[in-house]
Amino acid sequence: MPLRHSVAPAHRVLTAQLVSGGRFLLGAGAGSTEGDFAAVGNPLEDRMALLHDGLTTIGACGRAGRWMA
Repeated sequence: MPLRHSVAPAHRVLTAQLVSGGRFLLGAGAGSTEGDFAAVGNPLEDRMALLHDGLTTIGACGRAGRWMA
């Protein structure tokens, strides 16, 4: 999740939640490959903060009701 802008995964997760009738469970990882982070301009050391931000965004979008219509 830390390698993507957090709104794109939020859209996918909330769509899956809607289509599954609320049965979707998200599994997310912080990543561990330094080359992947370097390719997108993020330091590997920031991976946990980026994961937290992404999960927070998904939660906020879900509570706001975005993409649920």
